[in-house]
Amino acid sequence: MNNCENILSTDEFVGISSLDYSTLDLEETSDTPPNSSSALEAYLKRVGQVPLLKPQEEKKLFETLQIQKTVLEKILSQLQDSNLLNVEQEERLKQVFCFKRRRQRTKDGQMKFSPESLGRLQDLIVYWKANATIVVPTKQDKYFPEPKPKSTTTKATTDRGENYQYLSTLSPQEEFEAILTKLQATVECIQDVQQHLVAANLLLVASIAKQFAFREFPLSFLDLIQEGNMGLMTAIHKFRVETGNRFSTYATWWISQAMRRALEEQGQLIRLPSYVIEVRERAAKVSEDLTKRLGREPSMNELAEAIDITRSRLCNILQAPKDFLSLDAPIGESDDNITVADLINDKKTISPEEEILSQARQEALEKILSTLSPQQAQVIKLRYGLFDGEDHTLAQIGRQLKISRERARQVEEEALNKLRHPIRQHYWNELLE
Repeated sequence: MNNCENILSTDEFVGISSLDYSTLDLEETSDTPPNSSSALEAYLKRVGQVPLLKPQEEKKLFETLQIQKTVLEKILSQLQDSNLLNVEQEERLKQVFCFKRRRQRTKDGQMKFSPESLGRLQDLIVYWKANATIVVPTKQDKYFPEPKPKSTTTKATTDRGENYQYLSTLSPQEEFEAILTKLQATVECIQDVQQHLVAANLLLVASIAKQFAFREFPLSFLDLIQEGNMGLMTAIHKFRVETGNRFSTYATWWISQAMRRALEEQGQLIRLPSYVIEVRERAAKVSEDLTKRLGREPSMNELAEAIDITRSRLCNILQAPKDFLSLDAPIGESDDNITVADLINDKKTISPEEEILSQARQEALEKILSTLSPQQAQVIKLRYGLFDGEDHTLAQIGRQLKISRERARQVEEEALNKLRHPIRQHYWNELLE
């Protein structure tokens, strides 16, 4: 039994560890509709059975989580230094955590093990255990140089030396499988601790969701809880026990933020950026406070100064669309079924009259150009964009027709002289009618 199992099997956590986590899922397996009040009551009843964590229990779980993440990072480093991964396997491992990216590490240098990356790593371990074999790559020493011996000896290096001494007695395939087994056990331990922390704080998510329950929102209460649970997972991932704060205090902001973001994204026909909504809410609250203090409505300059934003930016945010009108909304109470869309001028759609007129002009233009030679007609079409709407330079025309730029200019001049001849006047009259 490893350290993680020892901690989670103690009497302190027996109330949590004995739970069936599948019963805490929001997905209802019975015949009851998932959004009904009975489904909500059943979920809240199951959540209420989970004992809350005491401060010492909470601290021990987060300390265990942090220790196991450190262990996981060491095992990953050991796997990279073991000369057991070929180039393809190394690249797949890098894709899980993006080792070379600075943003994948915290300020103290520790890697960020998000729930998503742990899930990808778990899938990769399972795949490797089922399919991977040791294939030593060519030029292996270039990718995995042998570690240089150090003169100083510490407990960490001693433990690592003993570990390598044990692994050196195994074949490369056995050594690879042994590291994968250790890796999988550590990942499962981290996920188990995270699951304990989630289960013990689901009631907190439900209590925060109740604050939004009596407002008109597009999300159901269960959907709101689900969004809050995502915020809870983020809080568990980011929390640091050494700060000395209670986790519930830290997690409240992340849970509320996840719920607000979901409501903002689902609550409008046209989605506005989150910061626009936040500035609007802050401006409304500050405006109310200033009105009470000044005895009048604050000016735009006073309001902008109070919320620390420029006047022009505040005006743009406040002028963003608030209310929306459906294009299918009926106009009046008549039986003509006239909608808002019928009153809007559509500049892109061509009316039947305009389409007929355009076709007639096109035919008249074709008649005029038919009096020119094929080369002259082509030059005029390209030069003035008569059919594709795009004008071409003489150089472009020359390249397309495989003639010089000067020759293209001469052909254009000849064609224009022909078109100006009085004999073609009746064609122009037909075109301009």
